[in-house]
Amino acid sequence: MNDEDKVILDLYIGIMRKSRSLLILCENNSIMGTDSILRSILEAKVYLELILDKHTRDRAKAYDYSNKIQNYKRLEWLQVNVENDLLNKAGITEEYIEESKTNDYEKIKEEYYNLTNRYSKGDNIGKR
Repeated sequence: MNDEDKVILDLYIGIMRKSRSLLILCENNSIMGTDSILRSILEAKVYLELILDKHTRDRAKAYDYSNKIQNYKRLEWLQVNVENDLLNKAGITEEYIEESKTNDYEKIKEEYYNLTNRYSKGDNIGKR
């Protein structure tokens, strides 16, 4: 299974798991927080439909790259903005953050730019 197929499968499995959670909450009359879960399901559904509509491999790659870039930026933000004492109390070490960051961030950023730029000149990757 290639990375693009994993993206599609991960989105689908995420929708199924969140739907199951939503159902359990509703069956137990615990509706607090269900709006967040439902929004997350709808977002994943939109992403999945967009990816499967056309340019599937490129759109799946773009989605994957975008997530990796966002995760990298969150980790960078943590390093700069959260005090080490707080991270240590949460069991998060500086080494863990460094290990969690992708080593090929610049390459991913460049590939993401090239991929999305390819479709910005006519047949837009996000255009239906």
